[in-house]
Amino acid sequence: MKKGVRGLSTVVATLLLILLAMALVGIVWAVVTNLIEKEVEKTSCLDTIGEVGFTHQYVCYNASNGSELRFAISIGEVNIDAAVISVSAEGTTKGFKILAENSTVSYVIPFNRNYAEVALPAQNGGLSYLYNMSSAGFTGRPDSIQISPQIGENVCDATDMITEIVNCYALD
Repeated sequence: MKKGVRGLSTVVATLLLILLAMALVGIVWAVVTNLIEKEVEKTSCLDTIGEVGFTHQYVCYNASNGSELRFAISIGEVNIDAAVISVSAEGTTKGFKILAENSTVSYVIPFNRNYAEVALPAQNGGLSYLYNMSSAGFTGRPDSIQISPQIGENVCDATDMITEIVNCYALD
């Protein structure tokens, strides 16, 4: 009788080891799958191409009103954390960041001027802004403006750039 009990305990031990191994594989699988799904859900820089840019007809320069650069940002079907805007003039480039949530950005105000804080437009939206170039240290008209989306800590390559900035009076 003892001989049969030993055989049964070996089978039970083997089954328990197999179940333990399967449980460990299941736990590892769940953790890895969860991590992969979180990474896949994140927006990548490639997703921002054609989705983050300027509304070109609303980008202009007004020298008579304190050297203001008017620009409009449009965002499509993508979520970004910020946009880095670079303005070039007189051989100098200066940049600033507009966040997804309301914040104060030096020399930048909303186009409607009702308040000082700015934020990026919502998904599938657009907003216009005014950048005071003379206060930012520029003395001439802008040569170019470009936008680079930021996802997390990663600043993507520029998704749009305008090199011919017209006088705002030409738009009216």
